[in-house]
Amino acid sequence: MEVLRASEASAYLDGIRDDVERSAVLAIHLTWLDNCSSLAKTDRLAPDTPIDMLLMYRAAANTFREPLAGVSGHSLVSDSGKVVNRDEATQRLASVTNTQKAQYSQRFLGEIIKLSNEASCEQDLLFFLKLYLLCLDRCTIDSITSGEISKASRLLADPDFW
Repeated sequence: MEVLRASEASAYLDGIRDDVERSAVLAIHLTWLDNCSSLAKTDRLAPDTPIDMLLMYRAAANTFREPLAGVSGHSLVSDSGKVVNRDEATQRLASVTNTQKAQYSQRFLGEIIKLSNEASCEQDLLFFLKLYLLCLDRCTIDSITSGEISKASRLLADPDFW
């Protein structure tokens, strides 16, 4: 898997101070490690294009920046952006039965589409949806919106904790 802007993504994560946004980024990062990286313990989820890690992190943070409101959860709002597999992602999104999960997934894909114009190559929308759904299966939405993941991460990084 070819990964773009990994060092910029790492710096972005290090700079996030908001616990909700940081929890969202940590959740997608850990899901990527478990399902896509060379550390994956199962069959790897692989995109059709190189993935832009900074774009993925920013999309995750932006997804949880504001409370959900007025999002149907089952359709993509934009035909723009530098993305591939839009139709497949739209079909997969329509099959998500949990309304809250569908709403956050729609918002995440909308952020990917919007930010994809900054990417050096097209981004695989179906890959990002599959990864995001795995993320929401792994981490509850409440653990992200409460900032719990970020707080636990900061605690574990505190040398006085040990």
